[in-house]
Amino acid sequence: MVYVGGLGSQSRRGFGSLEIEEWTPSAHCPAASWLSDLPLPQKANSPQDYVKKWNTAIRTISRWYPFLDLPPSEWGYTLLTKDSAVYVSETEFPDELSAWEYAYSLFKKGKKGDGQYAFGLPVVKGPVTIQPPKPGQVKENSSRQPAPYFAYKVASPIWLRIVQLQTGKYILQYSFLSAPYPRELDRYHRYEKKTEQKAIHLNAHQCWKEFQAILGKSSFLKGELT
Repeated sequence: MVYVGGLGSQSRRGFGSLEIEEWTPSAHCPAASWLSDLPLPQKANSPQDYVKKWNTAIRTISRWYPFLDLPPSEWGYTLLTKDSAVYVSETEFPDELSAWEYAYSLFKKGKKGDGQYAFGLPVVKGPVTIQPPKPGQVKENSSRQPAPYFAYKVASPIWLRIVQLQTGKYILQYSFLSAPYPRELDRYHRYEKKTEQKAIHLNAHQCWKEFQAILGKSSFLKGELT
């Protein structure tokens, strides 16, 4: 998680991630020799140096913990597999805010039509029984009513991380992880007096490949996973 950036609230979108700047094992810690072979990517001075450290680290970790050969049907959560991908921006940013704004401008390019559901947006599933509103919650003669559905969120397999280099500048890291994802969704549209159901046939993997192509055209370096 140190390398992908998944520690902290909303870390999949670059918020609240914890960053380990250094680690010092105790004198007799069995992991001491392991950690000496594992460079922290935050020690990098440039995007190219960051990718080099990432490649070294992932090769080292994969020697300790080989990739599991599991079919997608057995994935119950997000995984780092041989089919995952990591992209790092060659562009360096003066502060976190400008890095984050650029990251989201790229997300905006990728979120088009029903393909936006491949980015982990709320997926609607229902309908359910609606409880009557509490007194004062809805004004008299108001057309506002509780929507006849509930939504659950499919976790995004695209993790964004904003990394500070040793120079003080910032770069972006997008990690495309492997995750169980539905191929077909039911979306409910609420109109004034009726609810219309529409089936969405979603090729999430194609959406992710198209977004990776956007990153490739936007001066991003690709990290290794093997």
